[in-house]
Amino acid sequence: MKMSLLGYVLLLTAALCCTAAPAAPDDHCEKPEQIKGAQLQGEWHDETYPPGKVANFVCLPEYTQDGPIKMACIEGIWWHIAKGQCKGKKCDRPDIKHGIIDRDYYYPREVGRYLEYYCESSYQPRRWTRIYCTNAGWEPEPKCSHACVEAPNIQHGTAIENKKTFSHGERAKYECDNGFRFKDEDVASCVEGQWMNIPVCISTSCKSPPKVLNSKPKGGTKSSYASGEKITYECNSGYSLERSGEAQCDNTNWINIPVCRRTGAQCGPPPTVQYGDTVEIRKANYRSGEKVEFRCPEYYILDGNRFVTCLNGVWNEAPVCIEPCTAKERDMESNNIQLKWRPDRKLYSRHGETIEFICKPGYEAPPDTQMRITCNQGNLEYPKCFKIGFCVLQQSTMIANNIHYNLSTVVDHGQKILFQCNDGMMAENNLEAKCEQRKINYPRCTAAKSCKAPEILNGFVKTEQASYDSGSYVEFDCDEGYVINLAMKVKCENGLWSKLPVCYSPCKISPEDLTRHNIQLLSSNDQKTIPDKNYKHGTEISVVCMSGFRRPTNAALVLECYDGKFKYPRCFSGRTCRILQDDLDENNLELDEVHENEVFYAEGEVIQYKCKNGFNYRGQPTGKCSEQKMSYPKCTEESSV
Repeated sequence: MKMSLLGYVLLLTAALCCTAAPAAPDDHCEKPEQIKGAQLQGEWHDETYPPGKVANFVCLPEYTQDGPIKMACIEGIWWHIAKGQCKGKKCDRPDIKHGIIDRDYYYPREVGRYLEYYCESSYQPRRWTRIYCTNAGWEPEPKCSHACVEAPNIQHGTAIENKKTFSHGERAKYECDNGFRFKDEDVASCVEGQWMNIPVCISTSCKSPPKVLNSKPKGGTKSSYASGEKITYECNSGYSLERSGEAQCDNTNWINIPVCRRTGAQCGPPPTVQYGDTVEIRKANYRSGEKVEFRCPEYYILDGNRFVTCLNGVWNEAPVCIEPCTAKERDMESNNIQLKWRPDRKLYSRHGETIEFICKPGYEAPPDTQMRITCNQGNLEYPKCFKIGFCVLQQSTMIANNIHYNLSTVVDHGQKILFQCNDGMMAENNLEAKCEQRKINYPRCTAAKSCKAPEILNGFVKTEQASYDSGSYVEFDCDEGYVINLAMKVKCENGLWSKLPVCYSPCKISPEDLTRHNIQLLSSNDQKTIPDKNYKHGTEISVVCMSGFRRPTNAALVLECYDGKFKYPRCFSGRTCRILQDDLDENNLELDEVHENEVFYAEGEVIQYKCKNGFNYRGQPTGKCSEQKMSYPKCTEESSV
């Protein structure tokens, strides 16, 4: 059998460095065996695979890939055609300031290994602490934090449980002396050896009591009153107290301040009562001592004294008309219930009376559901029935699985619901579940990893701390002159930050680059300042061609600042060629990094290309501008090279 050039190359490679999997009976191959630390890409459901089939492997997350890993099916055998490796990730020796590592471990440590450390005197932790090597580095983050000495003294208060030292993150609780209260929090926090948020106790006493019109305080006044202390007022001759004559000091504020009304003063019209009205026709004025009677509509209940009296120009408290309840067909329909004893579409009930419901056919109520409902000030708390086979969510199971569902505690048979993880937790599997004949498979969430403080070049976190809980956000800003490229807020999710922003660098114009591209700035004044001036990322500056040069199109010429570098257009003195995207795509080409922004090229100029991913070219793919036409090499698929 005559073998192709590709076959010889593959067999030679295999003979030098590779081993072969067992052969299939014919020229087809069975599914390739797994490689340690790697997994197959694509779909592999067939029993056998034809000659020429290529298997690509990628490393698992806990491994680092060193080169491509590929196998090809040749005459019933899988041969390695690219033998990269999956190497286990490792951790270097941690630099723990003021920390002491237990013994001289070997480094780097593999994922899953641990080491132990403790901290020098006056730093925490002082006991042996174990940290593990993970894909994200050492966890938890090894750190020695300054301890705090005894809780600080405060005016008018004392620390409840004081001790000689407090670890980083510990808090000291305080209590205020009698007559004082906390202004804000009642605890101080130890942060890196410093006490933060130290409580402040402020006085609860009141200043001199307020003046009450047409009255005077009994026994005189003083400059300060303790919280809870009272003072009594008496009205002047011809005036009467509207309510109690005692005012009280309540945490720096005076409450229950009395009012003195002129004795025998007339009242205006009686107060308005919602849903109610007076029995007699209302008058404009009433003498002190006169009464009016109120009544409520049918089914409404009058709560309070139906007679309201005018006393020294003020009406005493009016009654209230309490609404009845109406069992509405729409509400009963939505709750899958109906009236037990009446076929009526509407049923009025007075406040305090009861209405009894039953489930509609095909529905049932959860255990302990109260079907006899009391009317409460116009409101009916309808019971709800569910399809037979419904599920009742078990709070204990949800707590154990670190999940919650806030919309209902009962789920209809066949209904799908989406649970949510508790704060700081991540889902182990799909959070959607379905109720099937009183059973539901609860998803589970586990503790999410916290994130280390993120860092970006030429930028900073606005409120920096040592670590951040999963689900929390940080906000970035850039150093002066730099421009951020994404949203400033970034979220921590299970130990990993969402895509970090980039602070783009400012640009400087190079006079040499202007000359090399045959362009110049519009303003002659700019020529003097361009060597020293910084331009922010995204800035566009208009330019023109130098004398004797031209641009093949009439489009405006601009310099564009992109992350520290200006993109310079070119002007030409002779004939040019233009790169066409369709021609690049047809030949599986891309422009290299040097020429990626260029469209036009001068007559005789050589252009460097590169092949698109998955394609190859023998040697360096180049093209040339000749007689206003651009030449293109052809890149071919890797497997056919």
